[in-house]
Formats: sequence, structure tokens, C-alpha cells
Amino acid sequence: MRIVVTGAGGLVGSALARREGVVGLSRAQLDIREPSGLGTYDPELVINCAAQANVDAAEADPEAAFEINARGAGALARRCAELGARLIHLSTDYVFDGRATRPYGEHDPINPINAYGRSKAEGERLVREAGGTIVRTSWVFGAGGRGFVSQVLARLAAGEEVRAASSQQGCPTFVEDLVDALLALARLPMLPPILHVVGDPPTTRLDQARAIAELVGASPERIFDTPAPTGAAPRPAYCVLGTTALRALGITPRPWRDGLARVVT
Repeated sequence: MRIVVTGAGGLVGSALARREGVVGLSRAQLDIREPSGLGTYDPELVINCAAQANVDAAEADPEAAFEINARGAGALARRCAELGARLIHLSTDYVFDGRATRPYGEHDPINPINAYGRSKAEGERLVREAGGTIVRTSWVFGAGGRGFVSQVLARLAAGEEVRAASSQQGCPTFVEDLVDALLALARLPMLPPILHVVGDPPTTRLDQARAIAELVGASPERIFDTPAPTGAAPRPAYCVLGTTALRALGITPRPWRDGLARVVT
């Protein structure tokens, strides 16, 4: 199968592009907002990892986020349909408002509370209109990433304290586990319209930070609870994604602590 990955300069896209038989395209090679050149690669399946994923930057400049996360995703989905290529489009737990008290199912109503989430929700709508499959994930981390895990590691290495919110619950996802799941899905002849692919089990940002400190031998006394997540954009408090549909396909979520150990040791 000829698999093309867009957004190959990012954490997930670059991890996919390292796998055998996958063609990774950076933004310089293919801008999803103008995807006419996609046919050059004759894809059977496209995995779209291209996104403006900086939540606070999206809040400051929503138009830029919508340009890539919504209109770009829609343009790519329509081009895939024209070429007869299947599309798996990566989305986010941030399409939900975080007010739930149980894991979100794939077809629970979405209600994003920040510009990033709204741009991704609109992208989902446009991709589905063109027949693509949505894969939502959350709290993705890996070696060399710029997210929460890397920030905690940097602060601990610098001898600083770490503040993380016990009020923020979600599902950390090791990037290599996400890639394995995406490639397993790519091999299936048919997919549901929406799937959740995340690590197991759910946790809080505070407990995730404590797990990082434990693995690097840092004192747990350097990890402090903070009343709420920091940042310019509001964050949903509870974004645990249910994986019943994924399990029904024979794919079992992997323990995020195993992935964390691979990153920090």
C-alpha cells in the first residue's frame, strides 16, 4: 500500500515517515491548503498530520489556525476524494468542552472552548463531508517533542520546580504507539467514520508529571499542584477519550507509562 503522510515535519508525521514504505511530505513539499501536487505521489492512503497545534498561538490568531486546521484539512480531503485515495485525518480531544464525567465516545456532541478546538472541529466536519476518517488523539508525547513531557523534563533538568494541574484529566499517548495504531488502521479495508486512539489509563497532568520525576530520579517534592492549566487559551478539564470502537477492531490501547520510560530513560 502506498501511504503518504502530510505534516512530516511534526512529531507524529516524522515518526510515521520513519516507518518502512511510508512517504513523508513536509509543508515545503506539500502545503495541504494547495494540495494539487498530491497526485504526483499516487497515494492509496493519506494520513494527515499537518496542523497548527499551538493552542495559545491559535487563540491569539484564530484565522491562521482555521486556515490550516479547517480549510487546509478540507482541501486535502477533497483532493484525496478526487484521486480515490483514503484519508485518515488526525484530530484532537480539544473538540470537547471537558464537562463530561465519563469518557467521551466518538459520537458524543462536540463543543470546543478555544480557537484551536474550534478550528479542529471545523476540519473534522469538512473531512467527513469528503468521506475521510477522523482519528482523535490526545496528549501526544515522544522524544524531541515540544509538549508537556519535554517541558517537565527541561524544568527538572534545570533544577526548577514543576507545576501541573490535578484538575486536568486526559490520556497521554506515546507517539510510537499512535503510529503503530494508525498503520494498523491503514491495513483495514473499512473504518468507522471516527475513532479515538489514545494511551491507557487516563491520568491527570499532576500525576503524569510525578511519573516523569520518578523515572528520572527527581524528588517528588519538586512537583506542585496548580489550580488550573496555565496559558492564554482555556483548556478543557476532562478530556478522557473512550476507545470502545478501537478495541472492537482488535487494537488495544497501550500503557502510556511504558512509552514514557522509553522517552526519559
